Amino acid sequence: IDDDRLVRVDDQDVRFVYEIKASRANLLLKDIPIKFLTPATKSIRSAQTRNVNLMVFSESGDEADVDKSKIDVVGKIPVDAKGKIQIELKATLPDGVSLQEIQPNKVIVDVR
Repeated sequence: IDDDRLVRVDDQDVRFVYEIKASRANLLLKDIPIKFLTPATKSIRSAQTRNVNLMVFSESGDEADVDKSKIDVVGKIPVDAKGKIQIELKATLPDGVSLQEIQPNKVIVDVR
């Protein structure tokens, strides 16, 4: 490779490992339930919402091919939480599906 920015130390092959992610969604998955992870001493009195929409990119482009049982949207309640707090949501998705956006990505919950 002719690039002055690259310096080759020896004659071994170079291997690049990278992951390409989609830049825009091709599916909207609606009403995915949020799983709230709470410490044993806490409970949720109320939540702004208990479902979210996920904007995702699926390799197949067909919602029927997405196994929704393998989708988890989680909101973790801190141990010291009390009263109304805002928590960030995280999602795990099956292989072949890339997350673009969680709507909403944060929710307000009332913890007792």
